Amino acid sequence: MNQAKRKFSTKEYQGRLRIYTKISGAANIQRIWVWDKDRSEYVTPPRGNVFEALRYEITSDGGRKRVRQSFSALDDARQWQNRINEESTPVVRTFGADAFISQPETHVNSLVSSAAGLLLGEVYAEYHRRKLMRLSENTRRKYEQYVRLHLQELMQMPIRSITPYTLDRWLDGARRNALNRTSNVKRTSFMHELVFLNSLLNYYVEYYEDSEFKNPMRKRHRQDAFVCKAAPKHRDLTEDEFKRFLVELGNCTRGEVYVAMATVQYYQALRISEVAAIHFEDLNLNWRNPEDSTLRVCRHMVYMRQKGCKPTLMDGFKNASGGQDSVREQPLFQQSFEALKDLFRLGSGLIFASTDGLPLTYRQIQKAFDGAFRRAGLPYSGTHVLRHGGCRRVYNATKDLAVAQMLLGNTDMDSTLVYAKRDKGAVREFAKQTWVREGGGEGR
Repeated sequence: MNQAKRKFSTKEYQGRLRIYTKISGAANIQRIWVWDKDRSEYVTPPRGNVFEALRYEITSDGGRKRVRQSFSALDDARQWQNRINEESTPVVRTFGADAFISQPETHVNSLVSSAAGLLLGEVYAEYHRRKLMRLSENTRRKYEQYVRLHLQELMQMPIRSITPYTLDRWLDGARRNALNRTSNVKRTSFMHELVFLNSLLNYYVEYYEDSEFKNPMRKRHRQDAFVCKAAPKHRDLTEDEFKRFLVELGNCTRGEVYVAMATVQYYQALRISEVAAIHFEDLNLNWRNPEDSTLRVCRHMVYMRQKGCKPTLMDGFKNASGGQDSVREQPLFQQSFEALKDLFRLGSGLIFASTDGLPLTYRQIQKAFDGAFRRAGLPYSGTHVLRHGGCRRVYNATKDLAVAQMLLGNTDMDSTLVYAKRDKGAVREFAKQTWVREGGGEGR
């Protein structure tokens, strides 16, 4: 059997005294294992470093070279690889996910004083070090993808040479490439890239205090960012449509698990990442008085946008601010109680898991949901539409935005208004009520 294809087992000697294994979610970082003859198994090095990281550096002649270094902690390896520690220089991603171009960090005053000498890429390097590393890993990967795929031309330009006309040419080229690529037919706009670029330019204005530079972004750029008109997203999932969806969902493999998961997400108006992270110990099922049952939303799954990365369990719900606000307790609706009681068992662990006990991947859930929507003849896709439908159901029943906000766990009312939509016949029903109230609709 090929040595590279053998599954690593700490109990099995594979002909090497030192083994390197990949770490999920940590690109170009490997874990080190050494063979212990006395114990007849692979163990972590008793002394020295446990993790080996790889990064690319630019040589004096403009080439690239690989540099490896070992560390005792995974966080130290990631910091060295991304160059976010204070003693190292910030970097700008260019060639790919694992390749960097080093940009020396220069004093702010000397950068501003140099006429048109500061590149946009250098500003991005500083922005990456100060701002992006505070965000979630998914968000960082998305921003780095914008730079790698669409903003490389602008990154090589002096920032003072970027004008409104420069942005016009960049948008024209991006839209033209999107229309010519058959593999990118779903691209409808470059608004996300434009918003990120605007944040980068505003960061330069605020941090570097360059009075001679004004943000070249104009209103027309937002209008020109659209490649074509995007198809409207259907989010008006009614309760009757949801019940039709559940019937088809129950016909797929392990349908009883997906039906229970969808029921809890819809009636509790949760994100799928929060539902997938529910443990048995998060439930408080009151068997004598079921209406007093509650659910603690205190964890969420992180689904990485990278092939091969497994779901990661994190504390707190997704938009939690930390501390005590990371736990949200909800009363269980009757439908959720009925769905959970059939799966409930004493003990701990994930409720919605695969057959081997591991967390369900987003691709597994999405495939089951999309197939059920298609078989039911409904114009919906994905999982988040269930959160929209559940909030809409509660809002139309209570007619209270504050209740909808509490259910969603939002910190501001503007986010709640995206979900809380009235039924299409609300105006017609109100008109009928006024006729009856004023006596105009009776006795005629």
